[in-house]
Amino acid sequence: MRTAFRAALLLGALALCGCGGSGQIELTGEVTLDDKPIEAGAILLTPTDAKGTATGGEIKGGKYALTGKQAPRPGTYKVSISANKKSGQKVQKAMGKPGELDDELVEAVAARFNTKTELTVEVKSGVPPANFKVSAK
Repeated sequence: MRTAFRAALLLGALALCGCGGSGQIELTGEVTLDDKPIEAGAILLTPTDAKGTATGGEIKGGKYALTGKQAPRPGTYKVSISANKKSGQKVQKAMGKPGELDDELVEAVAARFNTKTELTVEVKSGVPPANFKVSAK
């Protein structure tokens, strides 16, 4: 009886802190580009030390949720945000017939928020949603 009670108490505590049995912590939030929600993009978390594992997921409708297997472990991470926009140019369609054109897509987010990111996040129990404001410049 005591063991069942302790197990239920432990599972309840893990659910409240957002932790999984693997030590991962769910991370959610909103991402805006020039004060507008990023409709479609990606978020990547890379550990600042060599001990952790990188993780990431999709941004949809200005929101992301790194849960389940995508949830990060506690630690400090560099955050990279990526989203595409149409350049106004046409390019050969991938896997298309010769001469079949498609809109060219280019990175919409400034390098300081993705390839040369300045963004970081501390992942730990009880942390509120992590929101990121990025810009094209």
